[in-house]
Amino acid sequence: MPNLDLSQISTVSEVEDGVDVLMQGDVTREKVDAMVDKCSTGAQSCCGPEFFDKVTDLSVTGQDREVTVHVKGEVTTEMLQQNLAACDCYEG
Repeated sequence: MPNLDLSQISTVSEVEDGVDVLMQGDVTREKVDAMVDKCSTGAQSCCGPEFFDKVTDLSVTGQDREVTVHVKGEVTTEMLQQNLAACDCYEG
């Protein structure tokens, strides 16, 4: 099965301490957790070390079909939108 295009199912919004990414539709909490673990190594092309230099915390909340990734730090909605468009870490 091909990887899911996260930019098509995500809403990125600025919050007080960073950016939230709400993913709705054909997503599971378990796979989002695995994606965040994989991305947080800084070894993925979508979320490199220059991105993680600005991140102070990553967390995941929600349940299947509606999962939110909370990215705290000096990140912008534009940065997250670019990362989502390039992401191949979510294995659908």
